[in-house]
Amino acid sequence: MKKIVALVIISLLANCSLIKKEPRVLFVQTGKSATFDGKIFRIKNVEKHLIYFSDKPYRISGHISRKNFMALWDKKQQDNSLLKVPFIKSQPSVAISYYDKEGKPHAALIEISNLKIGRDLVAETKVLNGNLPNSMHEVALFIDGLTN
Repeated sequence: MKKIVALVIISLLANCSLIKKEPRVLFVQTGKSATFDGKIFRIKNVEKHLIYFSDKPYRISGHISRKNFMALWDKKQQDNSLLKVPFIKSQPSVAISYYDKEGKPHAALIEISNLKIGRDLVAETKVLNGNLPNSMHEVALFIDGLTN
């Protein structure tokens, strides 16, 4: 019986080492409307803060200012002091959720580069999956903060 308990404890400790991986953090930026011209994506009048969160077991969450988010983006830091998590090494995948002019919900997967966030969020955009119309409403971007 002691051997079984010892094996279970060793197994649990070995699995705990897997949990020590860095958390995957997603960032969310929202806005009332957006446009896409086939290359440039723009969310107009974005919120002043982005929301961030991670999955189990870390469950990190909070708000980060546009300025601090852009500092992370611009430096593409591996170990930043704002969130204590690694950040992007290359252009992240971004899920976008929006409503069309008829009020129907849609989603797409895009890749963004040359990101600028001020009053508007502006980025060069490559559509990976789905469609982006010229005009969108109630837009949310879910930005993957890590790459595999």
